[in-house]
Amino acid sequence: MKPGSVEIIDRLSSGEAIKHRNEDDLRFLNRLIVERLKLISQARSTTLMASFTAGDRVGFTTRDGREVQGVVLRLSQKTVSIATDEGERWKVSPGLLHLVQSAGKPLRPDSSIFFPNDRPVLQAGLADAEARTLLQHEDHFT
Repeated sequence: MKPGSVEIIDRLSSGEAIKHRNEDDLRFLNRLIVERLKLISQARSTTLMASFTAGDRVGFTTRDGREVQGVVLRLSQKTVSIATDEGERWKVSPGLLHLVQSAGKPLRPDSSIFFPNDRPVLQAGLADAEARTLLQHEDHFT
């Protein structure tokens, strides 16, 4: 057991202890539990968010079952902003995303680089660092 933690002997005895609490005690316990659940959720979201970076190609399934892919534009506190291949913009929870291709690597074996607006710029043989520099300076090619 970790220092400062409290061990619950078993769930049954915890349930019995709750049955004998008054309303004020139960409301207090509820606030503690809700705060703890929020903290756990934030930690999970932060961990998931760290697995994505701007420029990554990601995919997700919509509520109506469509599989959508796009490029990560921005990471905020709770959501990832994505520009889809169809030109749509989505804000998606990181837990619903899967990585299709990291921004640090070419999207195809021929070293093609795809910008967020899906205009391909072929740069065969470029090192990853050079490719990232080109991605950061897209306006150079327009």
